[in-house]
Amino acid sequence: MALNTVKFSQFANGSYSNTTNQLVGVTANSGGTNFKLPAITSWTTSGRPISPATGLLGYNTSLGQYEYWNGVAWVQVAAGGSGTVTSGVINQTAYYAATGTAVSGLFGYNQNQISSTSTLTSAYFNTQVLCTGSTGYVVTLPNGDDNNYIDFNVLTTSNALVTITPASGTIQGQASFVLGSGESCRVYSDATNWWVENLTLTPVNFSAYLSANQGMGGGLTVAAIDTITYDIGSFFNTSTHRYTPLYPGKYQVSLAVYYNGVTVPDVYEVYLFKNGSTIISQIEDFAGGTSIQISLSALVSLNGTTDYIDIECGGQTGFTLYSANGAAPYLTYFQATRISNF
Repeated sequence: MALNTVKFSQFANGSYSNTTNQLVGVTANSGGTNFKLPAITSWTTSGRPISPATGLLGYNTSLGQYEYWNGVAWVQVAAGGSGTVTSGVINQTAYYAATGTAVSGLFGYNQNQISSTSTLTSAYFNTQVLCTGSTGYVVTLPNGDDNNYIDFNVLTTSNALVTITPASGTIQGQASFVLGSGESCRVYSDATNWWVENLTLTPVNFSAYLSANQGMGGGLTVAAIDTITYDIGSFFNTSTHRYTPLYPGKYQVSLAVYYNGVTVPDVYEVYLFKNGSTIISQIEDFAGGTSIQISLSALVSLNGTTDYIDIECGGQTGFTLYSANGAAPYLTYFQATRISNF
């Protein structure tokens, strides 16, 4: 295969002229290589090129429009627009011609909208699925073909969840995959299983603390965490002292309980409960002193609907949970951050 190579070994000072058949011309004042630059330029109506070539395009600053020479007269390029062309269930974004008539298929991204339990077919391959509605539902994926994908964008209300389930195989190594409102991802197939990429998660986290000292008797008692520092999603209940996030996933949970007035040897216990059952606990056999702080951390899976977590603590005798009188640093606190949705 032969390649044509253009080499410039000399450059010359030159002057620009609109009398040529090019958009911009350079005429050498002294020896050197003359060349013309194919760049779009501008002019006024009175300053149009004198002998333009057919097809010459430029911007007329007097008219505020692009125009071109058709060989007989100057023709203004009409402004275009954009809009939506509907074809069945698929909405295809398209450019409009100057006349305002939509040009279907010139450019577009196919988007399907669903709002209830649906079984997708291969017609949804390589499209975007917009999930709306106010109640949760299940979307079943078709049998995958290699290199096909579906983009999901969830815009449900009332924190409704969309559960994505493959007709066969798994998705990200699981039987199903859940998205909450404001979340999106691309699922793609390897012809056997489905996988997830480009995942966008809605941030969900909270931090709260005990604002006043809490006197407690023997046995387990819920720590009355009652003051919120921040709570994205508003899922912490200061009356029940429970955290019930409406987005599923893995949550990194941390907490601390500060016992004050510990004057005799005793056993002190702290439990992180999920739905009333122990997730993690720590028991300290304290030999006595003034105070003791017990901290816990755990990775907890929550289903985004009914699962909740809270703190319970106790000792063999009466004790007091200390708050540092509501001033930072807070000594008895409860925090959680969502780190994934599977």
